[in-house]
Amino acid sequence: MTELTFYRQGRKDGGIRTGVEVNDESVLGRFEEGDKETDSALDWYVDVRCSVSKLGNDPEDARRWLMEHASAIQAALGDLAKELKAGMDLSSVLRRKVAGTPRGVQIYIVCSAVRRNTAQEMAKVLSGLGVQWRELISRLPALEPTPA
Repeated sequence: MTELTFYRQGRKDGGIRTGVEVNDESVLGRFEEGDKETDSALDWYVDVRCSVSKLGNDPEDARRWLMEHASAIQAALGDLAKELKAGMDLSSVLRRKVAGTPRGVQIYIVCSAVRRNTAQEMAKVLSGLGVQWRELISRLPALEPTPA
């Protein structure tokens, strides 16, 4: 099985890191700078963690796979956003399985928030991610492989 993870992380300085890893190797990614003094500590994160078979190591293979399964992922993000309308517990990790995946594929949405005001905004973060999913995936730049 291949482990494929999409991640989006909000930092204390307002920066946002978005990327995709295949078997713990970053293949797609982008960082948007914040507007505050540099502080790389995370305020929140959302991972879409997938276990898939037959996925190549090319960044475009990962992008294609995430686009092919976009409808199920977007629906799950929207459902979780509705569930968290009132917020979530601080520093807890929430994990939900995505329904409607093909046989042999497992997808989980995992998220957490560190501060109270951020925990109250997680529904908005998840909803926005669901709405922007296809655009985010299509615009992520490929990363150069790390030399061995």
